Amino acid sequence: MFVLPPRLVEHASPGALIVEIGVGKRFDALNAIHRQRDDLALRAVDVNQQALQGAPDSVETAIDDVWDPHRPLYENAHLLYAVRCPSELQPPLARLAKHVEAPLALHVVKDEWAHIAPILGDHILLRHKGHAWRVHDPFERVTGEQS
Repeated sequence: MFVLPPRLVEHASPGALIVEIGVGKRFDALNAIHRQRDDLALRAVDVNQQALQGAPDSVETAIDDVWDPHRPLYENAHLLYAVRCPSELQPPLARLAKHVEAPLALHVVKDEWAHIAPILGDHILLRHKGHAWRVHDPFERVTGEQS
């Protein structure tokens, strides 16, 4: 089960939007966020409509492709994040996060990191429940530290 580090959502304003990109039929991270903060707006995005089936009632769903994103889905987000994010999707996610001015948190399988610092700046590494997350937050929204 993947759970975001609590500090990524604990200071979000009530109603703030948190978006998981590439949910892939797994809603455990979104469910954990909802248990932590039931006053947040949660959205699951995937390119595959079937991956969104079975989403909990607390989660809005949307079909989208990060290679050609429908940017209004992500505007005003407090945080964008992806779990098990392959390296080839990290640059388009970074470009999207930069465009909508949202922090980006990534968890990957093994060590599949793309070099996205030129897009979003350096990252901080957060560990939570045995999982490492790279957080790019040039807007100082979730980390309180400029990247």
